[in-house]
Amino acid sequence: MTINRRQFLNTLAAAGIASVAGLDVAKAAVTSMPHFYGICGHYDYPPDSATLVNQLHSIGAKTLRLDTGGFNPTHIASVRRFATEIAAIDPSIKILCCITTSFLGTDENSAYNIAFTNAQTIAQMLGPAGVTDFECGNEMTASTLVFRTPGAPGNKVSDYIADNNWNRMRGTMRGLIDGIKSVNSAYRCGINFTIAQIAASDMLWHGMAPDGSTGHPTVRWDITTWHNYSVYGDLFNMTLDGYQTKMNVIDYISKAYGKPIMITEWAAKPEDTDAQKAAYCTKFLTEYYNNRLQYNIESVMKYQLLGSAQFGLLANPQETAAYAGFSRAHLA
Repeated sequence: MTINRRQFLNTLAAAGIASVAGLDVAKAAVTSMPHFYGICGHYDYPPDSATLVNQLHSIGAKTLRLDTGGFNPTHIASVRRFATEIAAIDPSIKILCCITTSFLGTDENSAYNIAFTNAQTIAQMLGPAGVTDFECGNEMTASTLVFRTPGAPGNKVSDYIADNNWNRMRGTMRGLIDGIKSVNSAYRCGINFTIAQIAASDMLWHGMAPDGSTGHPTVRWDITTWHNYSVYGDLFNMTLDGYQTKMNVIDYISKAYGKPIMITEWAAKPEDTDAQKAAYCTKFLTEYYNNRLQYNIESVMKYQLLGSAQFGLLANPQETAAYAGFSRAHLA
């Protein structure tokens, strides 16, 4: 059966999560998404910036997501170099910085303080290079420290563990966001989730914990970012309980948080053939392109540009042609 949003809100309320029905916000009409076509890279990519720009141009990508590899200053300097040099060649290409880290500190306060200091340094280094969008953490809610069953949909409060690790995770997220914004309040921060982890996103947004307690610090982001690998299912028609219940997760998160959406990692199965990956690429881009304006989907970032044929786009000629052909034929 298909579950509608009202039914699901009632389910959340029964599980101890406050209704998000009142959070729908009126959004200005969106007419274009100039950075819709995106791709993932890494701080340690070998190509020089000119080669990297040529590769992005060849597939029509306008967003490049680069991770920091933690808080290592050398890694962050590499992201800064790419951002500076790419902007000099083609200023229309946006760099999204993903700050990768584990849970910090020994409790929420120490996690917050450590994250704040490091994120502030990152923003001070990357802001002058034109980086204004930051993902604060990477799949933190999927860590087995807080997520009971890896691969579960994640839509139930009971999927998560209520202990100090949840507090440390929340403190890390809050510190990263506040550290970035201490440098420039206009910088945008995202928290990413995966599969159908709307229970985690709701709890963090509303200051709840997996034990049902309330009144905790809230985590508020500017961009709702999500990961969607083909094995997880279709976010527009996602399995929640593993059997028959389905919901449109994109519709839910659009209305629940009222923020722009980015899919910051997506890919076909690594074992798929090049032809299968090409078919999935076309299917995925078609679905998100057709829904981009309705749901304010700013960008969808294929994982990843380089690397082996398991995930590397350029290692799969048919998939590359599918991506490039679609972006040329469908202006965002």
